[in-house]
Amino acid sequence: MPTPPMKAHLHDPELNLQQFVARGGNITSNTVAFDVTGHPAISLPCALSEGLPVGLMLVGRHFDDAGLLAIAHAVEQQIDWQLASAPQARSGPQRPLPRHRNCHLWVQSRDANR
Repeated sequence: MPTPPMKAHLHDPELNLQQFVARGGNITSNTVAFDVTGHPAISLPCALSEGLPVGLMLVGRHFDDAGLLAIAHAVEQQIDWQLASAPQARSGPQRPLPRHRNCHLWVQSRDANR
């Protein structure tokens, strides 16, 4: 899932504290559940959209931080996010990443675009 559900807001120095908090509160809607449940989670840059990085959030099982980091490392090895554009739709051949226990991750094959 994307780390924030929307692009970052432009900085507005005219906002008061209440407006600033209200505006920023909705950007954490995808992450707050894992803060509450205590699941390990990590955000990785995976693409660019209009020059801004898109964050991919991975979530692991309780107390499996090492497994989540291993999966995050595998994803980083497969994605050159600074050259990638945010996908508009899923298409083309896909290749599975190395499997870790019960977790399956799929990424767009870079070979398909060559």
